[in-house]
Formats: sequence, structure tokens, C-alpha cells
Amino acid sequence: MAYGAVINGQAVGNWDGFILDSTILDLRSYVVVLVSTTAVAVGGQYPSYTLGDLIFARPDDGAGTIYTDFRNPSTPLAKGEAQQYVLMRPTGASISSTANGTNFGLQVLDTSGNIIYDSRKSTSGLNIKATIGYRSMNGTDTANSIAADHSSNLMYGSAASTTYVLMNGTSFYTIGPMDIYEGIYFKGSTTNIYWSGHWYFSWGNEVSRGPMKNSGEIIIGDIIS
Repeated sequence: MAYGAVINGQAVGNWDGFILDSTILDLRSYVVVLVSTTAVAVGGQYPSYTLGDLIFARPDDGAGTIYTDFRNPSTPLAKGEAQQYVLMRPTGASISSTANGTNFGLQVLDTSGNIIYDSRKSTSGLNIKATIGYRSMNGTDTANSIAADHSSNLMYGSAASTTYVLMNGTSFYTIGPMDIYEGIYFKGSTTNIYWSGHWYFSWGNEVSRGPMKNSGEIIIGDIIS
């Protein structure tokens, strides 16, 4: 590149460490715009969420399986357990420029003058601890003794009270006779986080179930504030 800024971090799992490159037109970084202090109840909407945000969450009591129903992407709903959550938003969106002061900081523009990073827009960050590739987790299959805490579904083994997981690749809904569950399992009394994905079919006397692999990339990180 002739000019600009390129920032790379240490690679973690499926993530190669790429953070920022001002030569990539229309690139936007995501910044933390909200860290919840009040849990969102099961079936509730995520306050302050806007379309395009990334939702990271954890069970409010620290254990259990959580899901997000994104069938209406403008109003996703918390499912499974009450959740504490984090919202991340692209810098090109409407975000206050004064969260971290107004006079000092780092602002990076692309070659067209669009803001791709501005350190004044957030007082928090996400320290990526693990990344999980598309369809790399097996899902739960009770018929074959693959429970939610099976080793083939382990995504991260060092969770803390500051650890949150990306929910945009999860689901919880019913289509006719079939239920779809793609969620994140925080195992109680441990520091382990697992993928929990399965389907359930019921029609008359016919009942069956099976595992579901993760249908999207998953990011696990600790909030820095």
C-alpha cells in the first residue's frame, strides 16, 4: 500500500488476526456500543439493538443454553435463558463520537474519506479468545450418546464472567412439525462453552431428532472495559 494503516493481531483459531486495512474500500470496524447491566428476559427483545448489530451474550446466571431468534432480523428475541449481552455496531452507522472523549484519539479513513475506525466511539472492546469455523461443531445427538457437553462440541474451555459468545449464528424456531435449536451451552460449575445444535420432528406417531452443525462462524471473546 502507498499510504494508510494496516493493523493485524495475533491469529486465534479460525481468525487470521486481521483487524484493519484502510486500502479496503467500504471496510468498517465494529465497536462496542452497549454492555448490558440488566438481563433481557426469555422472549424479550435486546434493548438498543438496531439492524446490523452483532449480539454477544451469556446466561444471566452464568450457566445454561442460550439462543437468539433472528426470524425478524429487526427485532431478534432472547431464548432459552435470561441473557446479559453486548452490542457491537459498524463505525459507518450512527454512533456517538463522544463516548471516549472528543479531542484526542485515533481516526482512520479509507481512500474515499469514509471512517473505518474511530477510537472516540467506544470505551470498551472485545478481546477475541476463540473462533469457530462454519459447520465445525457436530451438534447434539442423544440417540448416539452425543450430549451437549460432548468433546466434539467444545468451543472454549476458559470462560470467565466477562466472556460472551456471538449469537448471530444461533436460532430457535418451529417450522410446521420441526423444531430447530442452534444455541450456546455454558456448562455450570465449569469454564467450558459448547455448541448445542439439534432438530426435533413430531408428526402424529412419528417422532425423530438429530444433530445440527453450526450454520455460521462463531466468535468468543472477553469484554475489555
